[in-house]
Amino acid sequence: MVKFPFRHLVAIAVAAAMPLAAIPAAASISQVAPEANLESSVSGLIVSYRDGVSPVSDDGQPTGENAAGVDLLNTEALGMGFYAVQFESELTTPDAQKIAARMQQDPRISSVELDTKIVAASSTPRVLSALRAASAPRSPIAKDAFSPLAPTNARVNLTWAAPASTYGAKIVGYRIERSVNGSSWSIAVSNTARTSRTHTVTAGNTSGVNYYWRVRAITKLGSFVRVGLASAAVRGRATTVAQPPQLITPDLVSLASADAANGVTVTWSSQSIYQKGGLRTSYRATATAGGAVVAECVTYSNTCTILGLAPEIEHEIKVAATNSRGTSFSGVTLTPRDSEYGKQWYLSATNGINAAKAWSMTSGSRSVVVAVLDSGITNHPDLDGNVVAGYDFVECDTNTGSCAITNDGDGPDPDPTDPGDYLNSERSSWHGTHVAGLIAARANDIGIIGVAPQVRIQPVRVLGAGGSGNSSSLVKALNWAAGNAVSGVPANATPAKVINLSVASPDPGPCPTSLATILPAIKAKGITVVTAAGNTAGNAANYWPGNCYPTINVGSVGPTGEKAGYSNYGSQFSNGVDIAAPGGDSQNPAGSPSGTNGRVLSLINNGTTVSTDFGYSYQEGTSMAAPLVSGVVALMYSAKYNITPDQIWNILQTTAKPHVANTQCSAGLCGIGVVNASLAVAAAAALP
Repeated sequence: MVKFPFRHLVAIAVAAAMPLAAIPAAASISQVAPEANLESSVSGLIVSYRDGVSPVSDDGQPTGENAAGVDLLNTEALGMGFYAVQFESELTTPDAQKIAARMQQDPRISSVELDTKIVAASSTPRVLSALRAASAPRSPIAKDAFSPLAPTNARVNLTWAAPASTYGAKIVGYRIERSVNGSSWSIAVSNTARTSRTHTVTAGNTSGVNYYWRVRAITKLGSFVRVGLASAAVRGRATTVAQPPQLITPDLVSLASADAANGVTVTWSSQSIYQKGGLRTSYRATATAGGAVVAECVTYSNTCTILGLAPEIEHEIKVAATNSRGTSFSGVTLTPRDSEYGKQWYLSATNGINAAKAWSMTSGSRSVVVAVLDSGITNHPDLDGNVVAGYDFVECDTNTGSCAITNDGDGPDPDPTDPGDYLNSERSSWHGTHVAGLIAARANDIGIIGVAPQVRIQPVRVLGAGGSGNSSSLVKALNWAAGNAVSGVPANATPAKVINLSVASPDPGPCPTSLATILPAIKAKGITVVTAAGNTAGNAANYWPGNCYPTINVGSVGPTGEKAGYSNYGSQFSNGVDIAAPGGDSQNPAGSPSGTNGRVLSLINNGTTVSTDFGYSYQEGTSMAAPLVSGVVALMYSAKYNITPDQIWNILQTTAKPHVANTQCSAGLCGIGVVNASLAVAAAAALP
């Protein structure tokens, strides 16, 4: 099967097979950032057979081998009548096209296509920081730093003594590191930029978590900067006021005369220790009529019964959560308290997607699953609890038996963890983790928040070393994510309602026969597929899977609302782009928060090659735009679970924000408009 390098659609692209009748020679992808040349060798075909024809002949060889004129290896079922047929050794694209053309003449064969390249392209370079040595700071102490001026901000203050020796260098600041277990460390403050031996950490802390803390001195001598040895680890936690309770029962109640004696039972979502601010919390449910509290009940649980309500009178129900830091009330819409939310311009800025207003209606349903077909994901606290079982479809080299291309040492298996897509000197991108975070990063007071923080992610790995994989793997992954049977793979216990494909073909070509067959069947099951338009600055109608029907193909705009320079485009004639979303644009960052440079912030791993500790990074590309639309679609399913893909697209069209005037987008290159989460979710919820 032909290997396809996947590059993160941080300026992204995915490649699939093309119909045999006019299979062009493979071309390398054009990206925002230059990438290594893609391989043009082909290792196999994707074949479908006419009704009643067995894919395997009596001698165990694939049907059609004689027509091919070469030795073929046994077929592999991909699902829905498609099979991967492998050459005994890799061939050039022209030679593979000739074989496919001969096979197409065999009356037993319905369709043939190359098993071709698929890529995900990252346009955001990452710079490695140097690590040097100086002696360790001494006597660290960590304490709760609660402030009544910022009652919802989890703060920890650290103090320490200077290191015994700086080896002639000057201290220019200190690095503060944090760990939940004392073994895996992340950077809480990269450089205090002061010689002061005290600092309050105000970002990234979760209330009630008793973190480990340590400090390193940063020294400078001439032009050399050195990060010193770590201090001893100490424990310290932050506390805050409790989060507002979320009512489950109605907030307006009017009891019939016959029911008044039983009162009204009030229930709210049970709160975790961090939602309680890290402290023991009591709850008071009140019933108000005419502006006055007429009855109440108090509990440490998440339910109680209010007695003594007069019948036939409407009462407003509220719940207050109180701990030693203060009181919060239900029914109050707050700005998310995730520490980096202010940098997520793409959610709520003028040219963002209006996510915050949508959250007043729903932040997602646990029954809605979004499959992310990508490089897999890594452990990250912003995804904890929001991931269901996935699968790894990245295959070993069928010609040599080597599993080097998988980077995890084996072939398909139930572990979709991203082992890193590093290749030679190219570092790992953690692309799948970045995409997943944009969809469903938790609202947990740390890092970022996803568009749909209560839905769940299903990681499905189709990209290996260098962002490489097989298009046949993509076919199997789509079938499995949709709940279709795939030979040799356990059934998917949690099929997706939304499938995100932040990948695009590196070379122009029509939608492959396999995808053109599978995607309508997936839609018929009530599943919506969202694709990235690609980052070659070309016509999106020429790149798949976004040019396949039925998908929602997403182009990218920057903070100004203008088309991102790298984004593939549509036209009034080809309609190659259906809708747009912010994907970032570092070349036109005006209006974006300081430090973002117009790019999109999400989750990564800090490992250069293999996984280490969790982190965050800015990237740009249609790979970032597509998951924002997937997140909005997930919110729509959460508001109306049985909504159909056609209803979803009709609503997205009618509620989209108009493009900014006098831009390339207003000229028709970026689809119908920019996705509008607030209006789309409201329209979905209003469906009968």
